[in-house]
Amino acid sequence: MSDLNTCVLVLNLRYAFRRLKNNPGFTIVAVLTLTLGIGANAAMFSIINAVLLRPLPYRDPQNLVTLSERWPQFPKLSVSYLNYKDWRDQSHSLEAVGAVRNAAMTLTGGAQAELVPCQNVTANIFDLLGTKPGLGRAFTADEDKAGAPNVVLISHALWQRRFSSSPSVLGQAIKLNNQRYSIIGVMPAEFEILQQ
Repeated sequence: MSDLNTCVLVLNLRYAFRRLKNNPGFTIVAVLTLTLGIGANAAMFSIINAVLLRPLPYRDPQNLVTLSERWPQFPKLSVSYLNYKDWRDQSHSLEAVGAVRNAAMTLTGGAQAELVPCQNVTANIFDLLGTKPGLGRAFTADEDKAGAPNVVLISHALWQRRFSSSPSVLGQAIKLNNQRYSIIGVMPAEFEILQQ
């Protein structure tokens, strides 16, 4: 019975190839349709896998929540510091609250100035996410207060690009928006805080 099925399959494939060869317009449309369909499915799976199926790269991702404020008049508005303090100090249902604010700063002092994306974070954010710098240390609670020295953790990519992956980067000074910061650590290559 399987020999008969194989024979029928071979005959059907021969017939299909003959029809496609004799009708090139239909063949082009069929190939383009298949290509677009396969490409769209691959793209959708990649998005769904990244957003829904793959767990977040943090410790206990099921216990993390994002709090934000939305105003129709100001779609890019971030949470004010006073609101963050209220959420942190008055929350009874959250174990801890940390804050992240996205920004961009001009890095000077190298061959040329560079606009770098950065994130202002509270000192406890790395404990909340369960991650540590790959090199150096994270922020301390004392560095989270007004008047504390300017310290910075840099991304792995910036460390490679601007500092040639040198471990002696710790303690070096850089200028961000014309203010001096001391580098205290380098984040792991795969580390990323979700942006809103």
